[in-house]
Amino acid sequence: MGMFDYVTVKMKLPMPVPIQGYKGSDNFQTKDLENCLFNYIIKSNGTLWVEKVDYTYVPPTEEEKKKSAIFAIGKNIVNKRWTERVRDVSGKVTIYDYQEHNGKDENFDYYIEYDILFKEGKVTSIEITRFEVSNNFARKNREQEFIENDLKRRELENKWYFKSFCKPWNKIISSIFRRTVSFNFFKLRQKLLF
Repeated sequence: MGMFDYVTVKMKLPMPVPIQGYKGSDNFQTKDLENCLFNYIIKSNGTLWVEKVDYTYVPPTEEEKKKSAIFAIGKNIVNKRWTERVRDVSGKVTIYDYQEHNGKDENFDYYIEYDILFKEGKVTSIEITRFEVSNNFARKNREQEFIENDLKRRELENKWYFKSFCKPWNKIISSIFRRTVSFNFFKLRQKLLF
């Protein structure tokens, strides 16, 4: 996977034919720019802009450090946000979007990919390079099964016998196998856990 950047497109994009229920999008991702989770904007006139942020780092307080030594990382406070025109992008930038639809009447998921040609930060052409429609019935069933299994597991973990016997057993097994890196030991550990 790796890092990527966000791209918001304010100009009209070509729609696939046939549409097959796709409603369009203006929020995309790309791996062809900085890959630093920057927010880029393609304005309606075709110019490329990037959102800049000025922030101040505030270290964690002593109380936060005592409360959670691992998660006491401080925070960034945004002082100012602004956009700047990007003129040094020339060539092809691929943007993509994947839309999962979970409604009862929504039976398809969509993946769309555009190739956008830039010249000095201005769009010269946009073309759909990939459009996939997939039936989401199997994905929805897998997600529902995962939720049901998670609920069953939580119910089990709240039982008195799990708390009294299984949880201590799991701690012992985990501490024994904690320092082992071998995949075979990992499989054995998983078999011994409840």
